[in-house]
Amino acid sequence: MAVIFHILSCFHTNKKLLNISKLSEVEVLDVMYLNIEANYFVNEVSMPSEIYSNAYQLTKDIDEKDTIFVAMSLFLNCTIWSGKHCWKV
Repeated sequence: MAVIFHILSCFHTNKKLLNISKLSEVEVLDVMYLNIEANYFVNEVSMPSEIYSNAYQLTKDIDEKDTIFVAMSLFLNCTIWSGKHCWKV
């Protein structure tokens, strides 16, 4: 689902990107393609349930909508960048 969400969000912001960037539609689509191609996508179904549970425990009192991002960071052993903060989980 996260992969589909990422791709759809790229297309959802397409008109905004066209207006802000002053690029042609083909150029914006090229940039979107490069962005999608450069990302490493992980199907969240492949994550062990205990990782998702740990992520929920970390986010439940802050913002439950961030659970999937924290879970992916735990699963991939990545740093989380959020606004002004950086966490290593």
